[in-house]
Amino acid sequence: MNDRKINNLPPTPLGTAAKNRNAPLWRTFTIYITAIRMRPSLSLLNSMALMDDEVTCPPFESNPDIIASFVSDLTECERWKCADIFSLDVESEQYLPGKAVAIFLLYPMQTTAVERNGRSDSPEDEILKQVVFIKQMVKNSCGPVAIMHALSNVIKDETCLINCAKYTETQVTPVESDANVPLHFVCYVEVDKRLYRLDGRKSGPEYLGPVAGDNFFATTMFHCKQFVDILLAEESSVEFNAMALCIT
Repeated sequence: MNDRKINNLPPTPLGTAAKNRNAPLWRTFTIYITAIRMRPSLSLLNSMALMDDEVTCPPFESNPDIIASFVSDLTECERWKCADIFSLDVESEQYLPGKAVAIFLLYPMQTTAVERNGRSDSPEDEILKQVVFIKQMVKNSCGPVAIMHALSNVIKDETCLINCAKYTETQVTPVESDANVPLHFVCYVEVDKRLYRLDGRKSGPEYLGPVAGDNFFATTMFHCKQFVDILLAEESSVEFNAMALCIT
């Protein structure tokens, strides 16, 4: 991947989060999971009443092994793998450890470029209701939101939601964080043969276009390239990282 300067965020407490159910990260997930389970037919999560100004999430480390372990804990399934995508070319799919079902993109928050990236040819509202969208409500929680976007649109039951609620039964202590992380996670998923870009800072899912056949990865790479080109129009170089969530 050209000009790939970033690749991992600084180490965080995330590595122990799956073992320590009182970790702040699990408190963050509790807020989102509670909202989803209260509204099981949810298409747009915007329950701002659940926002807790005292709660913040540790910056999410872009480490495929940690993400895979975390997803496996949530789903109680060991078939999940996560891998770096070292090139936004279609050929990079052959190096993945399994079938890609979601793509995570980590990039600098450049508001003007990002806001111009929306598409106007969105499907009808009834179609958008099939997409689970989660509004980011906690500081630094774009990583957890991206994971929940992937799981809630790929998994057809509530297993991961139930497990997450089980892991967060105990009261946790919020942490204070003034960390201003200038990087943001988004998630690309396929729902009913349509590709969506899910960004918790936006008001809803972004429809990118149809997915022909079994071409989720290739279609997503095409749109990721377009998105990075938009960022490069404002900056001479861009720090970004792409990862694939795979099922084996």
